[in-house]
Amino acid sequence: MIKTHKYTVCDSVKSIQAGVEALSKSPFLILDCEGKNLGGIGGALSLICIGTARAERIFIFDALALHKAKRATQDLWNLLNDAKVIKYMWDGRMDAMELLETGVRLQGVMDLQIVEVASRLTNRRESNQARLKRLALRLPKSIVYDADRSAGLHLVLGMQGCLKAMGIALKKDRG
Repeated sequence: MIKTHKYTVCDSVKSIQAGVEALSKSPFLILDCEGKNLGGIGGALSLICIGTARAERIFIFDALALHKAKRATQDLWNLLNDAKVIKYMWDGRMDAMELLETGVRLQGVMDLQIVEVASRLTNRRESNQARLKRLALRLPKSIVYDADRSAGLHLVLGMQGCLKAMGIALKKDRG
C-alpha cells in the first residue's frame, strides 16, 4: 500500500504563515527546491518544498507568492536561516545557491548525499577496491589506478544511483 502525504500549497499570506507555524514545531525539516537552472546563471526559483519530520505534512511554497508576502516570507527565511533547525536535503548545493540569491543563508543543513559517501567507510566498511571500481565507472583508468591521483576520491551518486546501489528498486520520480 502506498501511503499518501498531506501537502499544502502556500501562495497567500495566510497559508505561508500557517506553513511556517507548522514547520516551526517539527523536530527537523526535509527541504528541496525546484526551479529553472537553480544556482546557475539566470536561475529561477519556483518552489520551496519543506516537509515535517517523516513527511507527515509537506508545504509547497510558491516563490512568486513569496515576493508579495514580505512579512510572512521573512518568517520562512528566518526558519531556513536558523542553525538550530536541522534541514535534511539530498544534493542541496544548487538549492542553497539559489536561496542565497534571495538572501537566505541556509544553516543547519545535513546533506544526505554527503552522508551516503561518508557512510561507505564508516558504517558499510566499503573496501578500497570497491571504491576504485565505482570510480572506474566514470573516470579514466589512468586516474583511478594511480594511487596518488585517486587517493580520497569518491564517486558521488545521484539519488536514483544510490537507490540502485543499495538494492532498492524504487523510482525517485514517478510520472
